[in-house]
Amino acid sequence: MPAQNAPPAGGGPTAPASPWAELSGTQRAIVLALLRHGRLSRPQIMSLVGISPGSVTRLTAPLVERGLLVTRPERASGAGRPPSPLELRADAESLVGVSVSARTLTAVLTDLRLNVLETARRPLPGHDPRRTDLPHQHKIQTIMTIS
Repeated sequence: MPAQNAPPAGGGPTAPASPWAELSGTQRAIVLALLRHGRLSRPQIMSLVGISPGSVTRLTAPLVERGLLVTRPERASGAGRPPSPLELRADAESLVGVSVSARTLTAVLTDLRLNVLETARRPLPGHDPRRTDLPHQHKIQTIMTIS
């Protein structure tokens, strides 16, 4: 089995290791709950994911330390510690979506909440797949100009 950070077969650059790759299954469930529902209190996370209060703290603390999650303390409405819901840091990673139609290549860069950060559209010279006047390298550079 090849190493995770082994260079690709073509010898090109390696992709940086994703901070999401090391998450446990339960941490992934927490992140997915936060993606689906937005800001959540720890009791809400416990209910949605099915874990104990201690597990919420133990599993989310490393994610907060890595900057993947953030806490947003709220004003206390009474005695005791104010609640501090967790939310996914939308700018922790970016996503690229690409659409190829008969006449246009469109690439969109978004944050984790799918807020569009950049969009690039380039006309395609035609829709004949045998046409070779647009080198592959140019296609790759067109897509990468938005990142």
